[in-house]
Amino acid sequence: FLISGLLHLGPSVAAPALRRRDQSAEPVKMLVLTESLCPGCEQFIQKMLTDAYFQLGPAVMDLTVIPFGNARVVDEEKQEVACQHGLGECDGNVYELCAIDLYPLPDQYLPFLECLTHVLKPGFQNTTIPPCAFKGCATKHHMWWPAIEECHKTKYWEMLKAASDATPDHEYVPWIEIEGEHVELSEDFNLVAVICDAFQKKGGSYPACPQRLEQHEQSKMNKNVQKSDVCFANEMVSTAGQDAESASI
Repeated sequence: FLISGLLHLGPSVAAPALRRRDQSAEPVKMLVLTESLCPGCEQFIQKMLTDAYFQLGPAVMDLTVIPFGNARVVDEEKQEVACQHGLGECDGNVYELCAIDLYPLPDQYLPFLECLTHVLKPGFQNTTIPPCAFKGCATKHHMWWPAIEECHKTKYWEMLKAASDATPDHEYVPWIEIEGEHVELSEDFNLVAVICDAFQKKGGSYPACPQRLEQHEQSKMNKNVQKSDVCFANEMVSTAGQDAESASI
């Protein structure tokens, strides 16, 4: 889902090899719902999603990431949004949404999102996040920071509202849908194996997908995201007696 209303100003930075598409089958559609400052989301991006995408690429994965998660629009007329981890999450979500809108290819925005998992401290934050955190990751990964900053400043509500509209019902984040069907996180969850299995069922073949998925077994457990770290939609994080904060734009 690309957020409408912005020009895609960013230059393409992906290697040509990553853009090649295997014509034997259409890539597997994958939707990922995340939110800033959620421990499980950060682990999933850092330990699984980024590696899987750069292993398989657009030939196998048609990836959409929406950083809105368990946030909700409280008052559309007043342009108020409540975020599970406070104002800091709302702030982070908008920076991430702006980066994805300006640089819509996963091989462009995933390194930025992965970088943020090392910079942002997960948990409730009742203040906005210093822009330098986002600027550093944007600069490191060749994104034009002034465009992201301007989007954050002038399109704050637009980004959140569009992301809200594009976010389906879900129980927790990270929430993963493969070809429109939810895939449950489990102790033996292996994203590459799940995607390759779906691709092979569509008649596809790809060098990074072994013919026998059992070959993935040895690496199943070492990059797992613990279910205990996901952020449930019905749980509003609170600190010092404060409930999830609303961002009024």
